[in-house]
Amino acid sequence: MTETEERDLRAMGADLSGAMHSRWEPRCVARAFITPPRGTLTLTMQHWIELDAIRSPLLDLELPKDAAQLEAAARVFALSVRELPVESAVEVAQQMRQAVAAAFDMAIPMRPPHTPGAGLDDRLAEGFGGWLPMFSFLVAECHMPVILARMLSVGQAFALLAATRRNQGWICTGTTYAMRDAEQTDDPSPNPDAAEPTPDEPSS
Repeated sequence: MTETEERDLRAMGADLSGAMHSRWEPRCVARAFITPPRGTLTLTMQHWIELDAIRSPLLDLELPKDAAQLEAAARVFALSVRELPVESAVEVAQQMRQAVAAAFDMAIPMRPPHTPGAGLDDRLAEGFGGWLPMFSFLVAECHMPVILARMLSVGQAFALLAATRRNQGWICTGTTYAMRDAEQTDDPSPNPDAAEPTPDEPSS
């Protein structure tokens, strides 16, 4: 090991230790709960439900494949791209995909104590669609009124789920929020690939 590699390893160890023992909540958690800047799209549980109902590719972190898919997804967020130039419509599509990616990035696989396995992904619970187990958690375990559960951001829902499971003794089988502080840059938001295919120009 070279002197530079050794120095980098020590620095990484210090970053990891600092993140694990910090008195602050991890930055990704804080970002999920702060008031978003004006104009920022945030995926709510209701958005998730409606995107699932139209089988939107956004839930697979893919851009809509045509103008009809894009307009349908935009309506979920109370937007319309019908009158926009194609460049602006694509920008809206990327913003929607980024909102979905940021929300789903808050999911952490966890498993009950004393059980084998890699952990559960609550977006893909066996036998159900992605949102129903989370919605059930919010209503049944958090005792949240249905109307409020629909309005909750998905990122916050995943953070609440992770915190509840930790308090119940579940074991994290993925990268913890604290570890992400040491691994991510100051702005860990997903950056859509510039080379993504663009949807067809919306018809007016």
